[in-house]
Amino acid sequence: MRNITVFLATLLMVVVATSMTFAAPLKYGIKAGMAFDNQDVDLLRVDATWETKYTTGFTFGVFTEWSLTPALAIQPELMYVQKGSKSEVPVVSEESPIIPIGMLTLKERMDYLSLSVLGKVRIPVLGQGLYALAGPRIDIKVGEDSEIEPLVDFDMDYKKTIIGATAGIGFQVAVGPAPKVFVEATYHHDFDNATDNSVIDIKNRAILVTAGVKF
Repeated sequence: MRNITVFLATLLMVVVATSMTFAAPLKYGIKAGMAFDNQDVDLLRVDATWETKYTTGFTFGVFTEWSLTPALAIQPELMYVQKGSKSEVPVVSEESPIIPIGMLTLKERMDYLSLSVLGKVRIPVLGQGLYALAGPRIDIKVGEDSEIEPLVDFDMDYKKTIIGATAGIGFQVAVGPAPKVFVEATYHHDFDNATDNSVIDIKNRAILVTAGVKF
């Protein structure tokens, strides 16, 4: 909890200091798209591997942008992101404890509010439209849906908050005198175990492909 408090305080100070010190013009925008999600799973007490597959979810959110120089800006953003994975779980029985008698599908989906403070650097290629993004992120879980088909729902004890980082690239073009439309591809990497389970370590990872408008 202390690390989370320090992280949030740092984000707030960055935003406030930027707006007050540089008196930079404020822009804002919205974006939405698809999240291609997976999880890195490490079984801590078993010498075995757990393979997972990508799932697809939705993402949307809002952001603001403070331009510090013509090439550098700060972009805080708040996104709703669906994350998770899918895997096949072997089924054994007393009569066949080693050779699986079938497979079950494990589906996990978490809904997060994702708060990031990103540095935005414009790259002088293809005009002024190309840019790169990177910065710290905190994910706050607002929903969870884990199930084994065709059996029942279950609880993987996912944490309420996770700290990670975001990095990506984008391209924007002007439409008329003010608004700009853009497309972005960003990667979400987590530093924390996503669960409080003592026998398994799960780290979310996701690729977000979005489009949006900046005013």
